[in-house]
Amino acid sequence: MIFLIVCVLLLFALYASSPAIESMTTTTACRIAIATMVTTQPDFERWLQHHLPIADRIYLRIENAPEIVELARRCGDKVYYEVVNDGETAKPNNYFTMMDRQKEFVTRILERAKQEGIDYLFHIDADELISSKNGDLRTHLESAPPGTACIHFKNFEAVFKNNKHCFDAAKFMDCQKEACTSYANGKSAAVLRNGPSYNGPHYFHGKLYDMPDDKVTILHFDSCTYEAWKQKFARLANSKTDDIPLSFYKKSIELMARKPSEEEMQTFYRQSKWV
Repeated sequence: MIFLIVCVLLLFALYASSPAIESMTTTTACRIAIATMVTTQPDFERWLQHHLPIADRIYLRIENAPEIVELARRCGDKVYYEVVNDGETAKPNNYFTMMDRQKEFVTRILERAKQEGIDYLFHIDADELISSKNGDLRTHLESAPPGTACIHFKNFEAVFKNNKHCFDAAKFMDCQKEACTSYANGKSAAVLRNGPSYNGPHYFHGKLYDMPDDKVTILHFDSCTYEAWKQKFARLANSKTDDIPLSFYKKSIELMARKPSEEEMQTFYRQSKWV
């Protein structure tokens, strides 16, 4: 009887210490990254403070914005950044050439992130925040069905009330149910193990999964202050508006192109973006 007990204890000890058993029961947290192209963006430090705790890596393309370069430099190795100081943003039709630059940047970062062991790569803008609810972001991402290459998230647009700082909102609008001033077709994260490729600002090519909006959403703070709106559309004022689908963008570009008075600009902004 004693011999039998000793044998059982020895088998238990071997089972508990077996590397094969340990490898099956140990889980490794997935790695998350964000790819973003940024020019002048108010309160970008708050954007970084929000995303640094949830992202393992942040990839930035910084265009003509030395103040953003300084913020990225302070973050150390967690933030990879490329600095572009040229006339690209001043070229004609910047609204569309900006999309071309996004495509080139994100396509390269997809490959780089995969080489660096990233599992999920979000593509969002510098005026957007990832919002995870009712649980951990990694858990929500891992709940996507097998084979998913693109996890798509619903976006909600911020509405303001005399904002002095970005990333504050009086309320958020559901852009699939209410009349938002910007896009309504969400943003996405690439699942790198399943071969995604760039498919515009809102999607990646590959098997699609729509994340429930009670788990993860994108909060969009478009033109979050009057100064942010003025700077943004001053840059875009050289764009043709014929093919721009967003009424607020078209009107903003056309207004800035004719060099309006300060009073005209403030009135337009308040009527468009304030509650």
